[in-house]
Amino acid sequence: AGAGSIIICILVFFAMYRFDQIVAAYNLMKGILMPFIYGAVIAYLLTPVCNFIERHLFCFLESRMKKPEKAHGIAGAAGIGLSMVFSLLVIYLLIAMVMPQVFLSIGSIVTAFPSMVNKWSAWIQNYLQDNEIVWNYVNQFIDTVSVNVESWLETKLLPNMQTIVSGVSAGLLGAIVVMKNILIGLIAAIYMMGNRRKFAAQAKKLIYSAFSVRHANAILDECRLIDRMFGGFISGKLIDSLIIGVLCFIVMTILRLPYTLLISLIVGITNMIPYFGPFIGAVPGAIVMLMVSPLKAVIFIIMIFALQQFDGLYLGPKILGQSVGLRPLWI
Repeated sequence: AGAGSIIICILVFFAMYRFDQIVAAYNLMKGILMPFIYGAVIAYLLTPVCNFIERHLFCFLESRMKKPEKAHGIAGAAGIGLSMVFSLLVIYLLIAMVMPQVFLSIGSIVTAFPSMVNKWSAWIQNYLQDNEIVWNYVNQFIDTVSVNVESWLETKLLPNMQTIVSGVSAGLLGAIVVMKNILIGLIAAIYMMGNRRKFAAQAKKLIYSAFSVRHANAILDECRLIDRMFGGFISGKLIDSLIIGVLCFIVMTILRLPYTLLISLIVGITNMIPYFGPFIGAVPGAIVMLMVSPLKAVIFIIMIFALQQFDGLYLGPKILGQSVGLRPLWI
């Protein structure tokens, strides 16, 4: 125990002393392994679909082919290919159905934005004309902001334009790197899905060679439990967010609120984020509604609050409790 404590202290001191080098090495390894991390995530998400297709296709081919090994090989290859095609088809259908309406909503917001600004400007001017004290404070505030903005433009923005342009270029380069990693990740995902049983068997051998039988069995049981609960949480959260997005669209349509599809899409996507997601999704919708009408903004906020209460108290625990295997209290 004493030797172990000394070794741990030495490692902690070394990590603190060489922190910059450790971070640089970590970033280097992350950049190298990122395509394979993407591939592992894609393979993990598509494996249930692949197993479903492979299982049913093997049952269909087994009675029609003489060699079960050949039927199993065909079913496995078809399962991988069809699961990849299925995922790409789902993404394409979502983009084809949703994106045109989203772009239409964004375009209408951009078109209506000048009239919204004029309407609010006229309201503010009418209000300030009747309140001289408030008008004086506003003038002082505008003067202060103008001076600060001019100072910021002269001292911060203009001298750093080259840095800003370099940052934009780095962002574009980063987007290209991400696309490259995703493409390589798709290839790695196909390889991982094709050899998933071999990898699982090798991992079991490694665990049993490093630990006793009792501890190895406990580790494998915990890994199966983690896989079941984590996979159940992801699938349950996807279903929950889809239902919330559809309900938001239906309720907004009934209440005749504008930009229903755009805001419902934002609410559904941000609902995937635990705890803070519903509030993050409500903010842009409330801002858009406030630009159209304060009354509609209040109605939207009340609707989102009621919808999130329904999700948090009933729908979420019901779906996640069944898929994860935990009681609603623990969810």
